[in-house]
Amino acid sequence: VQTCALPILYITARSENCLASANIKTIGQLIKHTRNELLKISNLGSKSIKDIEKQLEEKFGLTLELA
Repeated sequence: VQTCALPILYITARSENCLASANIKTIGQLIKHTRNELLKISNLGSKSIKDIEKQLEEKFGLTLELA
């Protein structure tokens, strides 16, 4: 699962593009980040991060790193 590309999460294209601009392209790379780290990515807001967290939990039972 951790090597899967982000499109498998079915997040918005905007969120996916923001993550890609931060060189986060797989689920494994994504879950190594904390919520606060993701908030620092340009144009990625808390609503988008909530959606990402929801998709991670529902589809794979995964969460972001805890601070």
